[in-house]
Amino acid sequence: MSIRRELVKGTVWTAVGRYSHYLFQIVVSAILARLLEPSDFGVVSMVLVYTGFVDLLAEFGISATVVQKRYLDRTGLSTVFWLAGFIAVLLTGISILLSPAIEAFFSFDGLRLVVQVMSLNLLLVGLGTVPQGLMQQRLAFKQLAILEIVTTILGGVIGIVFAFQGWGYWALIVQTLSVRLSRVIGLCLYTRWLPLLTIQVLSLIHI
Repeated sequence: MSIRRELVKGTVWTAVGRYSHYLFQIVVSAILARLLEPSDFGVVSMVLVYTGFVDLLAEFGISATVVQKRYLDRTGLSTVFWLAGFIAVLLTGISILLSPAIEAFFSFDGLRLVVQVMSLNLLLVGLGTVPQGLMQQRLAFKQLAILEIVTTILGGVIGIVFAFQGWGYWALIVQTLSVRLSRVIGLCLYTRWLPLLTIQVLSLIHI
């Protein structure tokens, strides 16, 4: 099969995954809107103002690096993984330290803990960058699309269950973490890739 045909299929599957994700997310959000108070969504929105931006820093273009640098062997990939992990841990620590200031800025008691818990997303981003890059490198867009759909549904169901149990805005937080965690697990299971406990300085230079 030609590369062009593979890319066309990849584009189609990417669109299927993305729009299916939006569709299921709309359904889940509609259900949660009936179970939760508007203020619950407001709490999470306040935190997302910060974490949404930091998530981009945590990814740091690592997945794109894995796709482009096809010559990276397992040692090189492990080096990239530990670099992504270091960045994720660093940003998580900074977020935890900044959580009191964020709470004070929004004048909402308890927001500090929400920021600290949501910061776990940054660690999950770091864990998933290399496996996701490997799947993109292998043009496994169909598997990525299926994974996106499955994790969206799974996270939505978990969020709805927590909302039924009266967890309030924590249901939304658990939903977000569940989607990211299940995605990382799915990426690792598909690629069957684990990092070596080593760092190659030369790989860092060529990133």
